[in-house]
Formats: sequence, C-alpha cells, structure tokens
Amino acid sequence: MISLIIPTYNKLSRLKLTLCSIKCQTIDRKSFEVIVINDDSSDGTKEYLETQSFPFQLRVFHLTGNKGRSVARNIGLEKAQGNVVIFIDDDLILSPDFLKNHEKIQKEFPSGVHGKIIDIFPLAYFSDPSKGILYEKAENNRKMDGFRKRCISTEDITNDFEKKIARYNTTSFMEQTIHKILDREENNYHWIGMTGGNFCCPKEWLVQAGGFDENLGKEWGCEDFELGYRLCKKYPFIYAEKCVNYHISHYRYDLDEKLKNAFSYFYNKHKDEEIANMCKYLLKEIDYDRLFV
Repeated sequence: MISLIIPTYNKLSRLKLTLCSIKCQTIDRKSFEVIVINDDSSDGTKEYLETQSFPFQLRVFHLTGNKGRSVARNIGLEKAQGNVVIFIDDDLILSPDFLKNHEKIQKEFPSGVHGKIIDIFPLAYFSDPSKGILYEKAENNRKMDGFRKRCISTEDITNDFEKKIARYNTTSFMEQTIHKILDREENNYHWIGMTGGNFCCPKEWLVQAGGFDENLGKEWGCEDFELGYRLCKKYPFIYAEKCVNYHISHYRYDLDEKLKNAFSYFYNKHKDEEIANMCKYLLKEIDYDRLFV
C-alpha cells in the first residue's frame, strides 16, 4: 500500500486542486491512502476537509499551533499504514498515472525516487489559481489578464486534464539541477533529490533514518534535503520522468535569506563541504561545474 502524505498550511484554494487530481488517479483506489496534516490553517481548510467526501481513503489530522513542515510530515509518517510513502505539497497537481508509476518503480527497484516537477509559473501571482484572484501585492495589468487564461479549475482536472496541462513544460532551475545530478553515476549531491514536492521511498527507510529534523521546516528550506542527505548514504536515489506532478507556483519572500539560514544549520550539523557548495550554487555564487571540483 502507498501512503501519500500532504502537509498543508493556509493554501486551501491550491489544496482543492491537489485533492481533485487524486480523484483522477488510474491506480486501484484500494491500493493507496491519503494523509493530510493540517498545520493549524486559518483559511477554512479544517472546515472544508471535515465537510467534504472523497472517493479515496482520506485521513486528516489537525494540529494546534503552526508546527512547520517537518513536524507535520513526521506525524504523517507515524500515521502512515503503507509500506511505501510519497511526499507531496499542498500545491501540486498529480498527473493521472502519478501513483501508478511510483508504485511500479518501488516494486521493481526500491529507491529514493524524485519524480519530475513541472512549474505552472503564471499562477504564482494568484491567491486563488482557479478563480484568478490576485495576491494583494500583485499588480493587476494586461499581463495578468493573459495569465488568468492559464488558470486551472477542478473541472479542467477532471475533463481532459492532460490536454489542459500539456502546454506546461517549464522546469525550474532547481528541477533541472536535480535531474542532472541524479543522472550522474557518482552519488555526490544526490540528497537534493529528496524534495517535499515529489519524493517516494519505502517507509522503513524513513523510519530508520529518524524522519525529518524538526529544527528545520518552520521556515522555508532544507528539511527535505537534510533527510535526503542521511538517506542517500545508505540507499540509491533516482530521477523518474514519468512520475510527474505540476507545481502551482506561489510567491515566496526573502528566499535567499531563508536559504542561507537553513543551509547554515544543515552544514553545522554535518560539516560536509558538499552542503556549503550547494548553498553557494543555489545562490548563484558558483556555477554547476564547481560543484564537482
């Protein structure tokens, strides 16, 4: 059985699209469960999850006080009944064969699997990406009018989903880097393949590794990389083109500062120059080739 774990915090309009895409999975619905950990959202998430019904096994856990992604994911891991765990975030739309393809890989060759993440970048400006409602800080202009045409509704997902989504083929700088690194035979830096948006492996591996470090994950960055660092010392990591999901991009502020703080903790914990080098690379202070000098 697969346990699909989704932490969520104040992103109900995106979470609705995520849950809708799970309805469209081609895998047997008895072969997976969905675990949503509501990290004390204040946007109606609790009420929505308690009043809706879904055609798959959904288990919801509500936290008191915003604990952060590491705590939320660890609770999901503790509650998971599956022998295989997949982590995604609350702003990902799953391709119809997403769960089926992850399941197939784990049956053939148990691995730490990073599935491909495609960005739906025009939706970053919308607080509600299905209705075209802008964030307060986003300027309403002609460009936004064009982006509104890219908005995705639950109807789009359930009616010819792949046709609607097929035009999105943008991969982020980070995603391109993960793909290049996981294609290398040497396992240097393979830990960046563990991202909370699309990662699958046997549950036992995560339990033995001790789960996520709860000192990370309260702010953006590194809680997934740090667990990946511990995992890839013992287990193989691979990139899976067919395990695709689509990221409904959103605003993030002070990214560089948050990245530095998270990597500082990460580095001080393990004292490995790979960690320091990857931070420099993500901040564009060194180029890709310098990672392997």
